[in-house]
Amino acid sequence: MSSSLVSLAQAVPKLEENELPMPHWAYGLLGILFFAALLGVLWFFRRTVGKGIPQDHSEQGH
Repeated sequence: MSSSLVSLAQAVPKLEENELPMPHWAYGLLGILFFAALLGVLWFFRRTVGKGIPQDHSEQGH
């Protein structure tokens, strides 16, 4: 069993390295910018939840 694993490990070709299309720190920067953009959209619509609902100021109920 172990000899077949060793022969299999020797038959695997060496993997070649592929470089990333941009530096590693740029991925983190893109993530932060994307999060900030989504936060900006959320902040823009922060007070619109109750604008379309008519207000009932009667004393009945809650």
